[in-house]
Amino acid sequence: MIFFWPEALVLAFALPAFLAVYLRLDRQRRAAAQAHPSWYARALQSDCERPYARRIPLGLFLIALLAISLALARPHARLAAFSIKGTVVLALDVSTSMKADDVRPSRLARAQLLAKQFVAEHADELRIGLVSFGADAAVELEPTTAREALFAAIDRLMARHGTAIGSGIIAALTMITPQAAIDWDDGASGGGIALPAAHGGSAAGQRSPLSPQSHTPAAIVLISDGQSASGPAPLAAARLAAELGVRIHTVGVGSIEGKIMRLDGWSLRAQLDADALKAIATSSRGEYFDAKQPLDWSRLVDSMSAAPAAETYTELTPLFAAAAALAALAGALVSLGRTRRIL
Repeated sequence: MIFFWPEALVLAFALPAFLAVYLRLDRQRRAAAQAHPSWYARALQSDCERPYARRIPLGLFLIALLAISLALARPHARLAAFSIKGTVVLALDVSTSMKADDVRPSRLARAQLLAKQFVAEHADELRIGLVSFGADAAVELEPTTAREALFAAIDRLMARHGTAIGSGIIAALTMITPQAAIDWDDGASGGGIALPAAHGGSAAGQRSPLSPQSHTPAAIVLISDGQSASGPAPLAAARLAAELGVRIHTVGVGSIEGKIMRLDGWSLRAQLDADALKAIATSSRGEYFDAKQPLDWSRLVDSMSAAPAAETYTELTPLFAAAAALAALAGALVSLGRTRRIL
């Protein structure tokens, strides 16, 4: 507890002086009562027989005076405010290959289910954003703790042509660190990515990643089958994430043997590229998870650096003032009930 006006605490030192004056006046009244017998003298005699009863009102008034002096000093309690631990952006692959049913009912449906499980478990402690990517990336929902809005946004996802994992990573990074002003060329596969010089940036991969202790309280969860065909190079985007202190945890959806699909009259085998997803995770010091195995989301969240604890101050002056009033009132009532006088 701290005091915003500690000078007022000097009033508390007046309490011993008040007590000394009161005791002196009380002795004078008792002497006068003994010299002139009366009902008042009998009351004092009763007090002599039960001295503790006479001290109750006095004690209550002293408590009231102490509480008033503390209230004048404006006490404040330091409290740890409820704070969100960090931000996680879910980046979901919605490319045509995610329609493959080698994972029932489909890769995309499995990715949506995993995303909703993460939201259900961690929306209370994290702000969660949603990005989808096909041939390009789209911001579906800015980071929020609103479960229902996240569930609805995940349910609205639909498959579309193309796969640009790098674009999905950049869109998620931009959501987490808008101040970085990331610049990239998405005109062709493997397009360059850089931070403006004004932000102390350089081409991705030209600087060493931040140490694990330096990572921000944010992360990206990338759910994909790992087959990127356009947009910025995924590994370049992952290295940029490492420069910005953001881990990327990847979740592979699909099977190694894959599934033969027909697209625009062509047949192709859609396979899970687990190596590509592992490389993305490793480049940003994240982890790779297989969607076929139970996912320990809590381990992922625990790996995030803790956000600075928010603190707030709550003024306790009203509480001390109320305590002073109650103590003074109680002392007055006790004294009036015994002697028909206050103290």
